[in-house]
Amino acid sequence: MRIDEDIKACIFDMDGTLIDSMGVWHDIDIAFADRFGFELHEGYKEEIQGLTFYDTAVYYKKTYGLDLSIDEILKIWDDMAYEFYTKNIVFKDGAIKLLTDLRKRGIKIGIVTSNSSRLTYGFLNANDAVSLFDVICTSDDIPVSKPSPDGYLYAAKKLYVEPKLCMVFEDVPNGVLAGINAGMRTCAVYDRYTDELDDKKRSLADYYITSYDEVAR
Repeated sequence: MRIDEDIKACIFDMDGTLIDSMGVWHDIDIAFADRFGFELHEGYKEEIQGLTFYDTAVYYKKTYGLDLSIDEILKIWDDMAYEFYTKNIVFKDGAIKLLTDLRKRGIKIGIVTSNSSRLTYGFLNANDAVSLFDVICTSDDIPVSKPSPDGYLYAAKKLYVEPKLCMVFEDVPNGVLAGINAGMRTCAVYDRYTDELDDKKRSLADYYITSYDEVAR
């Protein structure tokens, strides 16, 4: 895949796209369900794809009838995940090299994630990676779930780049749709933890890659 010559900004989702973190969330989902005595139903991952941290907590509370406040759910998840994000999770293979090459080419770089600011910056600071990005938009900045384009439009505005000159990288269909709804070009990224969504996101996106090594330099 070659990034079109007129592209001025590349904007990445974080979890499952730039970083190899979805397995951690699967483990947290199971541990959380065990702790509070409910069983995750088949298809739940597809139902929460693209949801903000807050909206995912609302989904869990409503779907499983949890006797916890939204804030309590969020704090439990945040505490369970923080150590993983600051000590264990890594960038996907080839991601850092691609980001570095994009900067050398003068292409602006952003993150638009449904994750919290604490976990996003916890990971980026632990990996000395904040400076790689010109804008970082979390669910604390734009508390609207994908496929809403709001996060991507916010990032484009902060980057001073027209949406049509931006390319979005996403690992789930609702994320790809968010990029499409923002009027941006889209590249679906393979993630081993969402195999069941692969055909759908491939059918939606302009491009598809299984590795960042497939992006022509």
